[in-house]
Amino acid sequence: MSMKSVAIITGAAGGVGRACLKRFGERHKLVVSDVSADALDGVDAVKVVGDLREPETAQRLADAVGDDPLGAVVCAAGLSPHMASSSDIFSVNLVGTARVLAAVEPLLRPGTVAVCIASISGHQIGVRGHDEAMLDPLREELEQEIAIVEGESWKPGLAYAVSKRGVIVHVERLARAWGARGARIVSISPGLIDTPMGRFEAEQAGGNAKSLTAWSALDRAADADEIASVAEFLASPAAAYVTGCDVLVDGGTVAALAHHARAEAREAWDRPSY
Repeated sequence: MSMKSVAIITGAAGGVGRACLKRFGERHKLVVSDVSADALDGVDAVKVVGDLREPETAQRLADAVGDDPLGAVVCAAGLSPHMASSSDIFSVNLVGTARVLAAVEPLLRPGTVAVCIASISGHQIGVRGHDEAMLDPLREELEQEIAIVEGESWKPGLAYAVSKRGVIVHVERLARAWGARGARIVSISPGLIDTPMGRFEAEQAGGNAKSLTAWSALDRAADADEIASVAEFLASPAAAYVTGCDVLVDGGTVAALAHHARAEAREAWDRPSY
C-alpha cells in the first residue's frame, strides 16, 4: 500500500483555503496554516498557527511534513485591499508565498505540485512595471523600493495588484528549477469570489468591486469550490504538462474587459487608485 503524500494549505480557514481542505484531504495528509487557532477547530490536519509575515511560519510548515512525501502545496493565504495596509498586503500575498515556496524547496520530489492563488489584478497592464524588481521577492527592502517609486499611489489596492502580479512572475521564474526536480508550479487568477472576503471587498469598494461581476462573461462571482476544483486538477497527474503559467478562473472577466470595455473603464481597472 502506497504512502499518502502531504498537502500543505496556507490560509486554510479562508473561503478558497477551506474549499481546498475538502478536496485535497481526500487523497492527502494535510498540513494547514492560518493566523487563528480557533478558525482551524475541527480540521483533521497537522495545524501550524502563524502569520506569514513572520519568516519562521513558512519553515514550521515545511518541518511539519516530516518524513512523508510532499505531494502538493496550495498557497491560499492572502489579504485583500480593504483588510490591511499596503505593507502588510505585500508581505503576506507575495513575500509570504515566496517564503513558503522557498521553505519547501528541499522537499521537492517528482510529482510535487505547488498551486499559488494570484488574482486577475495581476493581469492589469498598469501594475507590470515592477516585474523585474520582483524576480526576487525575498530581497530585503523590495516593498520599500516599490513604495518609493509609486509615491502617493502606493495604496492598498495597488499593493494588492502588484503583490498578485509578483506571485504570477515568481511562479514563472521558479518553474525551470522545480522542473529539474520533477516538480511543477502554477498559479490561479480568480476574479471575484463569493466568500466572506469577496463580499467584504464588494461592500467596501462599492461599485468598483461589484463591477467585476458585471464584466464577467458569466455575470456572476465564482464559488470557492470552483477555484478549489481547478487547484485540484492542476495538482493532479491529469495536468502533468502544465507548469510555469497562470490560469485565469474569472468567468471571462479579463477577456471581457480587454475586448468590450470602454477605454475609460479599462483604464480605471488597469491602474487601481484605492
